[in-house]
Amino acid sequence: MTLRPLGLAWLAAGLLIAPAARAATPIPYPEAVANSRTTARMVLDKVAAESCLRGRLNRSMIKLSDSCAANGERSELCRLADKVAATTPITPDVMEGASRRILELTEPTAAQAPTP
Repeated sequence: MTLRPLGLAWLAAGLLIAPAARAATPIPYPEAVANSRTTARMVLDKVAAESCLRGRLNRSMIKLSDSCAANGERSELCRLADKVAATTPITPDVMEGASRRILELTEPTAAQAPTP
């Protein structure tokens, strides 16, 4: 099969006007908070290379920020997620400080803690 120049133009035009990818649906807020806690612990425990942890923290903050927006949350945790997600570059100090603050802000209260 040989494409003529006009055929190539139509093919290129079709590729350029392909439908835009749909944005992923935000994860539920409690799941986003739990994910941010897990990531914060990983950062503080240095369980992987710094670059890997930086990426995980960034993705976690974006997911949390999206979830906050979708649920109308305006907490300090949500503001932190927005700030960290927009920070470039995310330095080790930012990673550590944000992780400590995430754990502080999401610490279960005595009323939420499971009874022994």
